Amino acid sequence: MKRVAKKHKGSKKSKSVYSNLYLGIILGIVASVIIGGSYFLWNKNQREQADHLRPLEVSNLIYCNGEKLDIKVPISEKPVPLVIYVHGGGWQWGSKVGGSAPYFYKLVDKGVAVTSINYHLSGRAKFPSAVKDVQCAVKYLKFHASQFNIDSRKIILTGQSAGGNLALVSGMASNTSKFSSESFRDFRQMSVV
Repeated sequence: MKRVAKKHKGSKKSKSVYSNLYLGIILGIVASVIIGGSYFLWNKNQREQADHLRPLEVSNLIYCNGEKLDIKVPISEKPVPLVIYVHGGGWQWGSKVGGSAPYFYKLVDKGVAVTSINYHLSGRAKFPSAVKDVQCAVKYLKFHASQFNIDSRKIILTGQSAGGNLALVSGMASNTSKFSSESFRDFRQMSVV
């Protein structure tokens, strides 16, 4: 019986060794899956964030008269068209980040650059300051078209509510001296309807 008892004790040790070995193998496999999966997700995230794979995005770029614009330009081998969005707000409130601007930024996925601009609101400046700001934005973006890979012959000026009015007046009054911007007086007239 003593022999049987010794065998029984030995088999417990061997079971314990095998159990630990299996547990170690399982833990090793789980750790490999976790580390490998983490690396895969990290690598995928790095690829998605790579600058050369993402559209160009510039925020709060001062274009003239102290006003700012945001611009998003898709990746393209050739110059792309541009939509300039002018926000609404009854000429009294609003900003380049509100209104319909997020909907226009979806055009970037279709190969169209989009910019949203601020302009002097009526509480800060009198008419025609906002019109001059919009015209100045058009001239600024045409002048810097090559830097942003924009086709300067394909620029659309649009807006919502008061912004639509400013877009219309800016285009229609582009050759009127009352609306010309001093900031860009040395550039030839570039905005037309």
